[in-house]
Amino acid sequence: MSLLLILLKEQFFSRNKYLKFDTSRSSQTNLLLPSELLIALHRISLEECELKTIINATSICFNERSIYTHDILAVVLQQLVEITPIPILFMRTVLQTFSLYPNMVGFIMTILQRLIMKQVWNQARIWEGFIKCCEKTQPHSFPILLQLPSSQLKHILQITSELRKGLVRYIHSMSITQRSSIPSSILIMIEDDLENIAPMSSSNPT
Repeated sequence: MSLLLILLKEQFFSRNKYLKFDTSRSSQTNLLLPSELLIALHRISLEECELKTIINATSICFNERSIYTHDILAVVLQQLVEITPIPILFMRTVLQTFSLYPNMVGFIMTILQRLIMKQVWNQARIWEGFIKCCEKTQPHSFPILLQLPSSQLKHILQITSELRKGLVRYIHSMSITQRSSIPSSILIMIEDDLENIAPMSSSNPT
């Protein structure tokens, strides 16, 4: 492990209960794994440490790309998404992961699906990050968006024109059978958008 990460651990050990050695390990392995360190940083209470300090610490981890590989970050995200409530910096970490490793987009879609199962909209900051992640990962995120309850999907369509335009085109490309699974309230909401796409599509040269 790099000197930066070692110093980072030492900085937090004395005051944060989550950053402790596992004494059950042998002396040779009595160290936090890289994944454990990043997970522990997410679990630090804001009553114990300022958010800016934690963000700076996680940034040090992400700068160590030889250590925080896509495999390590996958482990981190899988464990963090199961924590309730979801850690406040979770979506920031998801977005950083995608920025570093765009080829992880398929894995990130499974994380977004899990967030829907956990009713991510009940945590305002995480919900905001969820929407931003859907914007960054489109068109991959379109099938995920359609898994949202209609009220949450309507909210997204009302606040972000970029996702609305993309999702409308995605729905327009569906067969009638595929569209049948979409709530009627959503189809009614975007009915005019769908009609406006048809002339544009037909005018394009083949």
